[in-house]
Amino acid sequence: MKRSLILLMAFISTLLLSGAPALAHPNDATPAREIVVKGYGPSKDDALRDAMRNAVEKAVGSFVEAQTLVENASIVTDEIYTKAQGFVQDYRILREGKQGDQVVLTVRIKVNTQPNAALMTSLQRLKLIEAGLQDPRIGVIIVNSDQTPNQAGQISVIRKLRELGFKRVIDPQQAKNLYSDAFISSMEEDDSTAQTIAASYQLDYVILGSALDSSAGEVIAGAGMYSARASIEAKLLKTDTGEIIAAGRFESGGADISQEVAGQKALTKAGETLAEDIAKQFLDYASDTEKTFKIVAQQVTAFSQVNALQKELKDVPGVKAVYLRSYANGAAEFDVNFIGTSQRLADRLEQCSSVTLIILEIANSLIQVEMF
Repeated sequence: MKRSLILLMAFISTLLLSGAPALAHPNDATPAREIVVKGYGPSKDDALRDAMRNAVEKAVGSFVEAQTLVENASIVTDEIYTKAQGFVQDYRILREGKQGDQVVLTVRIKVNTQPNAALMTSLQRLKLIEAGLQDPRIGVIIVNSDQTPNQAGQISVIRKLRELGFKRVIDPQQAKNLYSDAFISSMEEDDSTAQTIAASYQLDYVILGSALDSSAGEVIAGAGMYSARASIEAKLLKTDTGEIIAAGRFESGGADISQEVAGQKALTKAGETLAEDIAKQFLDYASDTEKTFKIVAQQVTAFSQVNALQKELKDVPGVKAVYLRSYANGAAEFDVNFIGTSQRLADRLEQCSSVTLIILEIANSLIQVEMF
């Protein structure tokens, strides 16, 4: 018994020192268990997350108990189980049904009991895009210094994102207004104009960047081979809040018998590298189950309503922190750190007992309510 406890404590110490868990590669020699569980929730996504938490609870129950003992504190269930996606190698939905107003899923889940294992497979990345990011719609705007579209850089970023599993990257030609000076400048200045334009195309995220290529001349004088250098930088923004999710800058070189093609090759390489880096940061963001949501309350007639709403928010299961950002002209704005989706948070908001409100709008990370 003593030896088992020592080994368990050693495992926990290794896990705690390893940092955030990552999805495992199927070729890693890591222990895994397949478990069939049920999940319940108001939506299919919530039911899937519930099933993942149930599977993790069954697979690593002894770890949870031991960590509770080590930290000598009461561990809220969500603190452990909301990291379920980091433990899950794969899942398959076997059955879907309804029980009252609840979605019920029966899911076969493969749980990796060594969550600090290596890289994600392509399938796991697709699962994370679907479950963690809600299959987002992404716009890509890469421009030259004169604000005209940089086609080579833009196409390379879009192509790489699609290769990585982001299916809903919109065709830039369908959103020509995204190239307008008003949109680009407003995104850079965190102006609501950008959010309005992006919302008209129902975009969840926008990659906004600039590119530059320059010729370095002939590689060898008289050889007819030209070289070029290119740089591309961009940031990934949430359109409903203006939050910067990722950013990066890369340079690359290219060579060809055509000076123009050499520049395009350099831009393509730089764009692909940028897209891979942005995607990695994006998936890191997706794997963190605690997200920040903006709640805007309108028709507030007294500050006592603001205090009551803030108190109710703090008592919502899954809410980790609530910050009042502003209160003026009958409107209050909160930032809420919450484990779950905006729909789930909105559902729980409507159940508040000490305040009366209706939900006006739900976006990716934004909820607008009207107080009574």
